[in-house]
Amino acid sequence: MKSSDLPNMNGLVNNANRLKIEVTKAINHAATYAKRGLGYSPAADTLMDLVAAMTDEIRPWTRADSIAVLPATVTLAEGEVQAVTVTATWPDAGTQIVMAPDTATLTYNTAPSNTNTVTIGDRVYTYKTALTETKATGTLTATTIADTNTVTIGTKVYTFQDSLTNVDGNVKIGATLTDTLTNLKNAINLGAGTVGTDYATLMTAHPTVEATASNGTTVSLRAETAGTAGNAIATTDTLTDGAFGAVTLTGGVAAVANEILIGVSTTTAAANLRSALNGTSGAGTTYSTGTVAHADVFGQNSTNVLSVFTRTHMESPPALAKSGTHPTLSAAVMSGGVYDTRVTVASSAAGDGVMSADGRMTWVSSGESTATVSFHGRTDTLVATLS
Repeated sequence: MKSSDLPNMNGLVNNANRLKIEVTKAINHAATYAKRGLGYSPAADTLMDLVAAMTDEIRPWTRADSIAVLPATVTLAEGEVQAVTVTATWPDAGTQIVMAPDTATLTYNTAPSNTNTVTIGDRVYTYKTALTETKATGTLTATTIADTNTVTIGTKVYTFQDSLTNVDGNVKIGATLTDTLTNLKNAINLGAGTVGTDYATLMTAHPTVEATASNGTTVSLRAETAGTAGNAIATTDTLTDGAFGAVTLTGGVAAVANEILIGVSTTTAAANLRSALNGTSGAGTTYSTGTVAHADVFGQNSTNVLSVFTRTHMESPPALAKSGTHPTLSAAVMSGGVYDTRVTVASSAAGDGVMSADGRMTWVSSGESTATVSFHGRTDTLVATLS
């Protein structure tokens, strides 16, 4: 329901004042006409017309027979969001939508090309075959490793031992060089291997670097976080027959915000933009680090179609634009939003039900949630079953 559908309060007041005057006239006319033996009163006709007019003015305020929230039950993955629509039914007036978001769709019949852009409101997203951001890397190469030899990665020192002692950083020299380098990889990651046998029981995982692979002569390292900071992570050693390729990790490149990985399919291209819009998992892999959730819009995709919804009531919904052929935009401006100030919402949740009292309603998952929606004295409950 739009503001134009609201009762005309000035009209109600004016008609009420007129009604007072006409009731007085009708009473006087009735007394006068009764003395004359007449049954007709012109004032009575005017009175009935006013009553009919006021009934028309008041009708929109009639208590709704029912209201409904669609969908009534929402099942979401962690961090995902869902748009909901509120409808109400009145006696003799049918069903009307009283709250719904502005929407638009982006259809990916073909994947975007590298550097193609999609603009939603004030945010420009750039599709990339590979994200600009890169994690710094390094390689340790060795032909032999002896007792008490060390390698230093950042500030953490790893000491190789023939007889393992229980000190953080100590790594057992294995039966072969392959075993020794595998023990170092597992110590860095603190994942595989046998604690207390391959490396010290007190070993802690490296805070900023991961070992991505090892073989008979090398261990490959990579910074945990993309960017140039990884280029400052020191890599030194005391090996007689071995060395790092450089004194620090190298090749780290800073992230460029709002990049979207094209991926392997049109569905992936749509899903990756949705994740960026919503600020859900995938930062640094499916969209660039530093990209924050869109302030005005969130997305939901089904295969290759991405639907976007406004998060709150907006007088001027976001515009959409693109470079390149794909995706196809349903409109140049998001539209279709309905906002009735008489809808009130309240959430009670262990999770993050976002129920905007001045606009749209969405759910953001992180637990079991419910919300009540009231309109003209009727109340309905939305249950979000969040996974």
